[in-house]
Amino acid sequence: MAANNAWTSLIRRSIEARNTIRTQNVPKMIEILENWTSLDEFMDEAPKTIMFWFFQRREAFLSQKAMQKWSRDRLDDYVLLPATPGFVLRTNCFFVSHFWQTRDDPDPYGKCLRLLQNELCSQPWSYIWVDWTCIPQHPRSEREEAYFLRSLQAMPSIIRNSGFIWFYPPFETRLWILYEVAEYTLTAEGDWPTTPDIEEFIGHIKEMLQAGVRSTLEKHGYKCSYDRDKDFLTS
Repeated sequence: MAANNAWTSLIRRSIEARNTIRTQNVPKMIEILENWTSLDEFMDEAPKTIMFWFFQRREAFLSQKAMQKWSRDRLDDYVLLPATPGFVLRTNCFFVSHFWQTRDDPDPYGKCLRLLQNELCSQPWSYIWVDWTCIPQHPRSEREEAYFLRSLQAMPSIIRNSGFIWFYPPFETRLWILYEVAEYTLTAEGDWPTTPDIEEFIGHIKEMLQAGVRSTLEKHGYKCSYDRDKDFLTS
């Protein structure tokens, strides 16, 4: 019963989110959301119609003491936003680009989280996307693994349409970070401020445009924790 209530509440909040998002596709979104009766049904069916992402609510993000791992037991922290134009907006949503400090927890001491909270608390926004928090992590069920892979395929749209925020430690050749910075900087319009911790990545992106992707990655030794991720990102 508790799981059903949490799911029903998530659907209600996601529908209410339309009040802050002006788009002609709202009625269709509502119809699709109301058709799902459980989280498992959603994970099975969502990518067959319109892919929906979990976005963490502002209140949950700013109040937490550590980055929360995605959990089906924390549905009250989220809304579901569809991967279609007009729903994920840079004025309303943020994408967090960050290093993982360990394979089991990206920010075990909360250092990155506190920097993000301090920067974002005074800015107007409603929803935020953090990989650790917004897609199923290890260990994943078969159903969660399928949803995870579909989320990776849709990630370019999240980065392109959201605001982009980062706090990077001393430079390391992290392929995920290079990809995220490239996806944003090569699609963003207008000027946006850079900081010293991102400049080396931007330099390598410019190098990729001149010398090619694979040669640049090999020259600087970019790496991933998982070979599957490297193959996906390089392509």
